Amino acid sequence: MQSLTKMEWLKKWIKELEVTNSKFKKEIEQIIKIEPNVYNEFREWTPLKLILFYYAFNVCSTIINKTSFFKNKYYIDLFAGSGINKIKNTKDYLIGSPLIATLNHSNIYDSMFFCEKEPAFSNALELRLNFLKNKKLIIMKKGYEFCLDKILERLSNNTSYSFFFIDPYCMEFDWASMKKVLKVRSDIIFTFMT
Repeated sequence: MQSLTKMEWLKKWIKELEVTNSKFKKEIEQIIKIEPNVYNEFREWTPLKLILFYYAFNVCSTIINKTSFFKNKYYIDLFAGSGINKIKNTKDYLIGSPLIATLNHSNIYDSMFFCEKEPAFSNALELRLNFLKNKKLIIMKKGYEFCLDKILERLSNNTSYSFFFIDPYCMEFDWASMKKVLKVRSDIIFTFMT
């Protein structure tokens, strides 16, 4: 097996996130038509962050799916956004963490929680995820600080596994909340882009 260069590896994984190359191309093309003017607009580092998320979540989900120890499995996205990302000053669209998680691994998880306080983003995300007709998807149209305790109540079982994606826009996530998350059995990706 031939080893990939760093650029080849990057290109391979970004293809999974691009609308035009994704294996979920038909679904994504329909989802983008829902509230087409609502998307998160980010800088050039966003694809790198999404590749990291996609790769790590894929590895964890594959491993967790092969174990019978965990009775319940949960995915939690505390800053879900709109589900669609646009790279600033370009015409490039990428699916965001809610769609990456849902399209690739919703069959593994008992519930997937998405918190988003910005009304335009949470409404668009709700419509986009409802398009997938998956009852496991729970959209909470509130900031993480109003959702976290309710979510953590569901995760308190010792035979539960959770995967947290904590990707604040700036400095919104506080240390008291992180201490709560660290008390449950989970894998965590926490970005600190600021």
